[in-house]
Amino acid sequence: MPIDFDPVNKYILITSPTTTVEAITIYSQTMDWCDNSSGIVHNVPMIAGGKFDMGGGTYSDILFQLQNGWKLKFWSVSEHFKVTGTFLPETPTESRHITPADVEYQVATQGTIVETGSGVTETDKDDIRDRILSDATKFAGADIGSIKTKTTNLPSDPASNTTVNTKASQTSVDDLQLVLDRIDELGMGRWKIENNQFIMYKTDGITELKRFNLYDKDGKPTMETAAKVRERVPV
Repeated sequence: MPIDFDPVNKYILITSPTTTVEAITIYSQTMDWCDNSSGIVHNVPMIAGGKFDMGGGTYSDILFQLQNGWKLKFWSVSEHFKVTGTFLPETPTESRHITPADVEYQVATQGTIVETGSGVTETDKDDIRDRILSDATKFAGADIGSIKTKTTNLPSDPASNTTVNTKASQTSVDDLQLVLDRIDELGMGRWKIENNQFIMYKTDGITELKRFNLYDKDGKPTMETAAKVRERVPV
């Protein structure tokens, strides 16, 4: 871990042998420290913001800023250190680190450009398709021709094939309902210990769902429980 914390002096410690560290790494480890038992009782050393809309599909980089009197402290006064990313002091007139230290702050100068649409060209799509076909061939031992035939037989617009989609959706709903019904029966039904067996019933209290053999710590059949309970009946 290249980072440690001194809450008494309010130092974020960049530890040996680290000489280059990303601002986002400092922030991430600081937030982890704030969440654990050691750091949760102290003021949060820094904040982050950014990705501001700059227009034209361009967004600013993430900005990291010290606060509550915290500063960076590096492990050496003779090494050259570099912090990459936009790492700001608490105020414009304050230093970001304890001196003396030779520190270069490499500010991010390029925003994030977000493309409208998928951003995937037709060539990209062909490359992806060929890679999938190649991997599928190796995995399944099938020939590419047969795979292409299967994909060709799919509807040209699967989303418009309401019969297939409705059936698939209804099957998923039915399966989910069966699971929920089963959970309800297991959790809400009658339970009974008889001889050395634990019996679970449906919510009607009559239909048996499951039966288990009971054994003590020595592996011998038993019907004893810690409280000597024999039956659970819903009310």
